[in-house]
Amino acid sequence: MWVLQIGSAAVLAQSLQPASVFLSVNGGVYTPEGSDFSDYYGSNIGPTFGVAVGFPLGKRLYLYGKLSRFFKNTENEIEMWITNAGLKYAFPIAEHTFLEVMGGFARAGVEEKIRQQDGSYSTSKGVGIFGLFGGLAIEQRLQNLPLSITGEVFQNISHKDLRNLMGDFDGTNITIGVRYYLPPPKKK
Repeated sequence: MWVLQIGSAAVLAQSLQPASVFLSVNGGVYTPEGSDFSDYYGSNIGPTFGVAVGFPLGKRLYLYGKLSRFFKNTENEIEMWITNAGLKYAFPIAEHTFLEVMGGFARAGVEEKIRQQDGSYSTSKGVGIFGLFGGLAIEQRLQNLPLSITGEVFQNISHKDLRNLMGDFDGTNITIGVRYYLPPPKKK
């Protein structure tokens, strides 16, 4: 019984530490959900890299922003920049471990180069400006360091216009990363 009380006190103490701005870098895979994506690019998976920032609104609530780049080069080429902006809330589940829930708005910009039968390339660009994202993350803070290891899974839905119910730039972003917490502001 006393072990549970000590564990609960440690989780509570960790969650009551002052919140601070964080910066993170991450990498992983992006899986576009276009029905013909694999026809053009060989598979529905490719590498993604990104950066994120969080501004505390409370002890565990953050204003969250992330910029990710997805690319795939086969006979055809695609490059997509995905911007996520929203809120992130961290639930303590162990002394240095947090389950995070996040969601908000998404925007995707894409450029494709498709090889034609004559060997030339046609280039198209598009922007999905009407979008949403939602996701879960796990954060393991490193003891006595302002660093943590994160794993995130996001679902992005982004459309060219409001008439289309199916997304033009939908996909799932699965990444691992490192987060750095800036020193919290000093109390006066």
